[in-house]
Amino acid sequence: MSKALSLAKIYISSTYGIKRFFRNLKYNKKDAIKSAGLFFLILLSLSSFFGMMLYSYIRMYDFLGKIDQQGLIVTISIIFASFFTFILGMITVITGYFMNQEGDIILSLPLRKRDILLAKYINSYVTELIASAVVMGIGLGVYGVKSNEGILFYLILVIASLLVPIIPLVLCYLIVIPLMKIGNLTKKKDLLMILSGLLVLPFAIGYQYLINKVLVNNNPQYLIEFLTKQNGLIDVFGRVYYLSILLSKGILGYNTFQGILYIIAFLILSVSFVYLLLILMSKIYYSSIIGGNEINKKYYKLNKSENNKIFKSRGIISTLLLREIKLMNREPIYLLNGPLVIFLLPVMMYFVLLFNKESMKEITVMLSNKDIIKHIGIYGGIIILFLGISTSITSTCISREGKGFYFLKSLPIKAEQLILAKFLHGAIFGAIGGIMVCCLMAYFKIPIISIIIAFLIGNILLFDFYIIGIIIDFKWPKLNWDNPQKAMKQNINPVILILLSMGVMGVSFAVISKIKVPSSVLEMVYIGISGIILIVLYIYIKRNINQMIDNLV
Repeated sequence: MSKALSLAKIYISSTYGIKRFFRNLKYNKKDAIKSAGLFFLILLSLSSFFGMMLYSYIRMYDFLGKIDQQGLIVTISIIFASFFTFILGMITVITGYFMNQEGDIILSLPLRKRDILLAKYINSYVTELIASAVVMGIGLGVYGVKSNEGILFYLILVIASLLVPIIPLVLCYLIVIPLMKIGNLTKKKDLLMILSGLLVLPFAIGYQYLINKVLVNNNPQYLIEFLTKQNGLIDVFGRVYYLSILLSKGILGYNTFQGILYIIAFLILSVSFVYLLLILMSKIYYSSIIGGNEINKKYYKLNKSENNKIFKSRGIISTLLLREIKLMNREPIYLLNGPLVIFLLPVMMYFVLLFNKESMKEITVMLSNKDIIKHIGIYGGIIILFLGISTSITSTCISREGKGFYFLKSLPIKAEQLILAKFLHGAIFGAIGGIMVCCLMAYFKIPIISIIIAFLIGNILLFDFYIIGIIIDFKWPKLNWDNPQKAMKQNINPVILILLSMGVMGVSFAVISKIKVPSSVLEMVYIGISGIILIVLYIYIKRNINQMIDNLV
């Protein structure tokens, strides 16, 4: 057990960089401040999601309070947290196979197979605990505050938060480990990483469906029927995962002997599930990670036509651009957090409108407002800006090269050509995002001239931000990483660019609402200022590009 805990410490430190943060706090305060800043920026970016959840639970409590059924908030919170933990757990367990945390050194140590699996489980549990505690804590916090519960309730809430992720995470391991072993899926890293990333879609769609069911209809009787009727939300989930109902009974009866028994029973079951996992899966897990990083070779003789198709002469810019696209698309972490965002965000928007017919009516009414429709070109351009920036293509273009950037520097390529290829890579996906936004505008029968203006404004703004993203990534690159997640998901540069784009949105809305000038004048001002900034940025990067590359030693 002690060896498993020691190994778990190593995994947790490697995943979250806790020791590195405290070491930097002592010896390199600049890096420590950057890490803390990134953490708070991530919290800030998630604040809208937390706010929406808080608002949803408050309204739900008010509805259910009218018929004295507010206790259902506790059940819904636990169900939602359990489902969220299961989806996130599947992603965590699958990606955990490809993080290379074991390595040959750890596997060669005198550790029991059970210790390795338990350490890996604890590492995954920490991630699930944080997510589950936030998701469940908001709902139960609303219930506790509005019901004027005492300190004992919040103590039980902390205990419940620790217990909720345990069983869903065990189920994730029980599903994934046999698949990895029997299906030899460790050889299909890219496919699995992409599929695991797409697992978040059912959760997001289901959450959107539930929230719209709750918030659109103001009839509390309808809400109670939706939640408790046969084949309703609680009935279906209770049949699939009854333990969530068991825990909710314990929390609601926390001040009774029966309620305490429910919580103790849930605790015993949780520990039993972990023990069962270690007994059943330790050997299978160990054998599934052995040789997981090996690569199968295949020899294939090319005929002349195939050879000419693969190896052909191209221009330098097109070659570098093709390289950028292939490198981004081949790495699942880059693909899921980059180009795929362009397509996922519109899909999410589609389901929002599909489940919430009232939103569609509100948008239609809003677009009939003359004050809004006359500036729709600018609004559309800002939406294109945000969608294009969300790909993080240019703001991580140097960091994604990693240590390979030093080899890239040694090639007989001009710095301007390299940067142009990276810029064009972002611009292509920005244009795709612009086309998708324009199609949405056309669906709502926006005038064609406004659609063209939106596309023009959005892409000029994107050009500005793409160059700024390249400059920022040159200034603070993240080249020393041992897994691709650090270059993309643990990189502060994309967050800086997103916050800048949000600043532009805020200023734009303020200007439009305060300054009463013809829309054509504002559009010309936007295009003119964006164009001037683009020229200035182009001159700056052209003059300083060689120095910026030389500074990356």
